[in-house]
Amino acid sequence: MNDCHSRDFDALIAHTSVSLIAYYMFSTAKRLNNYETLGDLFRDVASQMTELTLSERIWSVILELLKFVSDLFDIDFASLIQSLMQKGDPESKLLRIVNFCNARAA
Repeated sequence: MNDCHSRDFDALIAHTSVSLIAYYMFSTAKRLNNYETLGDLFRDVASQMTELTLSERIWSVILELLKFVSDLFDIDFASLIQSLMQKGDPESKLLRIVNFCNARAA
């Protein structure tokens, strides 16, 4: 809106009133258009919690599998994890683990 440079008190009051009415109209329209219910918020948070729970479940299965492999080949779990964390492509990591297991078995 244009700034009011008038010295007339009635014009200043009218300008302030029109500015406030415009602000309330725009803020009400924004609030109504961007309205999000508590149900929507609950569903968003619940889906995020489910995703975290799912990823935690996957990691626990992976850890159980690695512990099983370390027990199966009588390998220290920390050594197995360290071998997996070394740089390289997945095939070379798998070959390193198999060679490590064979060397320990021999």
